[in-house]
Amino acid sequence: MFEILKSGIIIKQLFTHRPPELESICTADCCCEYNSYLKLTQIIPTTDVIVGQNIVLSDSVWIHIVDLWNNNDSITDINDTSILMKLETSNYSIFFAGDLNALRSKRLVENIDVRADILKLPHHGLEGMAISAFHKAVGADVFLAPCPTKYWNTDRSKRSRDVAADIGVPIFVNGLHGDVLVNGYKDRYEIHTKATSIPAFYGPKSKNEKYHPN
Repeated sequence: MFEILKSGIIIKQLFTHRPPELESICTADCCCEYNSYLKLTQIIPTTDVIVGQNIVLSDSVWIHIVDLWNNNDSITDINDTSILMKLETSNYSIFFAGDLNALRSKRLVENIDVRADILKLPHHGLEGMAISAFHKAVGADVFLAPCPTKYWNTDRSKRSRDVAADIGVPIFVNGLHGDVLVNGYKDRYEIHTKATSIPAFYGPKSKNEKYHPN
């Protein structure tokens, strides 16, 4: 986040979730710097979100807060504190699953409607992520994985690849396809990659016949 600020990009508001246990979870985890997080909240106006909240971006686009960490989830894994949200329109939605892992994803599958048209795979699509039943419950038409080739081309991504093959959806990985761009329009979306001059995929499925590279 500090690198984004250094680049000159202005962040007007930070939406976050700060459970009382966050400091102890952060201290126990290798990938969290609690003091840096506090510094961010001092420089950028910060708003705590709640489950079910809609952050309205326009008349037809909003961010829906699907789920937040609670004390029945892991207390030793900072990844499990990710805010889970959907970017929604009247015609399609994109699920941002953060670094969601096994324990919390099991709770979601059993209790929450997680369906969406596009799924940004949790934890870069690598092991340590949500249970496979979560991927299937989302019922997405396409998976997106922000993951470098050196990690994707290992057994760590095998379960993501197996789940995608099992339910018959493509995965776009920036480490393989180059930049992956999702262009959203009022009634449809298009996915473009560096390797294709035409959309590599488009939807939603109920509206269009989609195509994607072999």
